Amino acid sequence: MSAASNCHVQYAACMLIGVPLNASCQIVNAAPSIVISGVVEVTGEVEREDGTDYSAKNFGGVACGPELQAPSRDKWMNLTGSMCLIDWGFMSATSGNPLVLDGDGNTVGYQELVTAAVTDPCGTEADAPRIAMAIVRKAAVGSGGCEGVTSTTGATGLVIHEFPNATNWKWTDSGWRDERNLRNFDARGFNNPQIGAGPFNLWPADYDPDKIDPAAYHAETFIPTTGLPAVGCDPVAHPAPAVRT
Repeated sequence: MSAASNCHVQYAACMLIGVPLNASCQIVNAAPSIVISGVVEVTGEVEREDGTDYSAKNFGGVACGPELQAPSRDKWMNLTGSMCLIDWGFMSATSGNPLVLDGDGNTVGYQELVTAAVTDPCGTEADAPRIAMAIVRKAAVGSGGCEGVTSTTGATGLVIHEFPNATNWKWTDSGWRDERNLRNFDARGFNNPQIGAGPFNLWPADYDPDKIDPAAYHAETFIPTTGLPAVGCDPVAHPAPAVRT
């Protein structure tokens, strides 16, 4: 295969980026964004709604009248996954639960409240926790972080999965075994007409199309290896959103 091939291989998730969205599902300039590693598994499954069948049969079992069916549609993508690196800021941003700060203002913990957070996606509730999420994966076999590796096809070494509006987050524990403590989550990915170029403006401006489609709940593409934020447990400021028309 050559660099012009439209085939690619994905291997080893190496970074997860989360940017909180406002009540209008927009990325706010300089919002505290989270960039973490430790992603063990993320699975997406499309939930599809079949159109209503309006056909009918007579007493003899023969179809009578017009056979009509409303069109089917994809509603959203159900996300499930596990993480072995607990980032309190990410859990707070996705669940709406508060952080615990020490006297110097450093994040030292997390509280899970009895009252569930509002989960109406892009609805009228201003406190509905939702984020624009991106999962970065290598397009070549390797280990470690998201360094710029060139794949055997000659293409860029990274693939990005954009979920422009991930909400309905639920976090659970998998026990406190000594060998591994995974933090499991469930979420849903909805479309987002306000997303533009996605978290950290990683959608390349010279691609066609030059932005995430407003109807997309999942977008996947090669990305340049330059410009990726560094992994860290402290939130970082988000750059100004790119204007794509």
